[in-house]
This record gives sequence, C-alpha cells and structure tokens, in this order.
Amino acid sequence: MDNPFCEWIGADIRSDPWGYMAPGRPEFAAEMAYRDACLSHRRNGIYGEMYFSAVIAAAFAVDDPMRALEIGLGEIPRACSMAGAVKWALKECGHIKDFRQARAAVDKKFAGMHVVHTLNNACLTIFGLAIGGKDVTKVLGQTVAMGLDCDCTTATAGSIVGAVVGKKGVPRNWTKHFNNTVHSYLINRPKFAIDDLLNRFTRQAKKAFAKTI
Repeated sequence: MDNPFCEWIGADIRSDPWGYMAPGRPEFAAEMAYRDACLSHRRNGIYGEMYFSAVIAAAFAVDDPMRALEIGLGEIPRACSMAGAVKWALKECGHIKDFRQARAAVDKKFAGMHVVHTLNNACLTIFGLAIGGKDVTKVLGQTVAMGLDCDCTTATAGSIVGAVVGKKGVPRNWTKHFNNTVHSYLINRPKFAIDDLLNRFTRQAKKAFAKTI
C-alpha cells in the first residue's frame, strides 16, 4: 500500500503487444494485459494496461479512435479510478483544443499527482487522440507537446490511431528513417532487425489467437 510505483505508468506502457496480438478482440487483449501487469503493478496500474490494450485491439475494428477509447472501458472495473479518469477525459474532450489546454486541464484535475502516474497520463493520451483524430502526425505532435511522460503517452496514442488508419494512413516520414534496425540495451544483443521482430511477433500472435477461436 505504501509503494506508489504500483500505480505508475510502467504497466500501461506495455499495452501495445497485447492489443496487436488480439486485433478486434478487446476482451482477449485485456486478459493478456492483466496477466502481464499483475507481475509488477496493482490496482490502477493494472487497469491502465488492461484498458489501453483493449483500446488498441478495438482500434483495429473501428474507424474512429474515440470509439475505441469508449469500447476499452468495458474491460476494466466500472468503479475504479482509471475508469473515472477516462470518463472525465472523454467528457472534457470537447473543451480541449490544443496541448496547452490539455495539460492545464490535467494539472488542475490531478494536482499533486506524480508525473508518471497512470491516471494523469492516460487522460493526456485521450486528449491527444481527441485533438488529432485520424491525423497521425497531429496526434503525435500534440500528445508529445503535453509533457509529463510524453514518450509513453505518445507511443500509446500512436498505436491507437495507427491501428485505426492502418499502414496506408501512416505518413511515410514516420517510418522511412529506421533502416530496419532496433537498438537495444540487452546484453550481447545490441541490435535487432525490425523485419525479424515483426515475423517473430506475427508467429506468436497467430498461436495465441488460434487458441481463442
């Protein structure tokens, strides 16, 4: 109970693979996210990963990021603080026009909350999607400009809008400079080929998905 880390964003930022592994299956994505999150987090730390995994999974089956955000609410407890924060952010979206207003609203709502907590950062992710819609560049630019744990919030927002618009909807300038390479801090594995990672992930996703059919 005295460990604040358990509700910080560390599990939330692991949402992406579960959503990718369960396209159109938010319940399955949330289940996998729960199994992962409970190893390191508790309460809203867990619900954050469950929520955004479900949202990413739903995003593959809808044509509006905001619809995916609504669907994700069905996979976390109705009365938890994470659900309350999401509902607040969705309600406020109509009043938020840019990153400055988004940050000001979150700072007021969650005054004193740690900068890497799940709740305040989740709301910024939602605001970034509300501002940018299906414009990938605008979503990324607005979300990262909001601050707090902006590398994480922007990555999650990017996953959601990317799943909605698909590969053709992502401007080439966001992908062309990676040279098929991922640099890592893993001992004795400083580099990975993106193509290889995608192929390995696809094999695992097919196995996991097949078990639920």
